Amino acid sequence: SDCPELSAALKAIVPRVSACGEPFKNYEVAMALQGLTSCSEACPGALAVVAALVPKAASCEAPLSAHHLNMAFSGLQNLGTGPEVRGMIAALQIHIEKAGRALNSVLLTRVLEAMSGEEAEAALRALSGRGGGSRGGAAG
Repeated sequence: SDCPELSAALKAIVPRVSACGEPFKNYEVAMALQGLTSCSEACPGALAVVAALVPKAASCEAPLSAHHLNMAFSGLQNLGTGPEVRGMIAALQIHIEKAGRALNSVLLTRVLEAMSGEEAEAALRALSGRGGGSRGGAAG
């Protein structure tokens, strides 16, 4: 179900995100990622947007709250485990650590456990170390 209008819009967004010199606010990163919820890993435009957002998430002026992280992961959940998504997971790890016990880890755990690689494992460790009741262990 490829939508040419969506593809064109995503293609137009990437250079604008990349060229933006101002730091993104935490909610801007969260909303941008959540906007990709209906996209899948078969959508190269969505993956390009994620890649463009990685440095923005990494340099956010304020940490993403638990609510922002849930928004972000709702957008990432269907985008697969490619390098763009792994890069975003790595950028979000510090935010996961800072969110601490306020974080409802069900969605994050589900997304991370579906992935492989050190980025996902490090984020799962951060999640289980801070959030407490994560039911999933080191599932492969």
